[in-house]
Amino acid sequence: MNNRLYQFPVDSQGVPYTYTLGSIPYMEASSGVSNFFKFFRVDAVRRFNYLNHPNVSPWEIRMKATFDF
Repeated sequence: MNNRLYQFPVDSQGVPYTYTLGSIPYMEASSGVSNFFKFFRVDAVRRFNYLNHPNVSPWEIRMKATFDF
């Protein structure tokens, strides 16, 4: 079997972009505003665990555009 088949992608310093989750469930909560300009949704998302990895922020902003006809 090819050992590189199951490896996660890494940056130029060898730090992985993604990680496997351990035995603890991933938890996050969000609050947002929908129907913003009739088709946008903006959410503030708080991550509660798995914060010990490099370049992981506890906060993020998500934006979604939906077109309904």
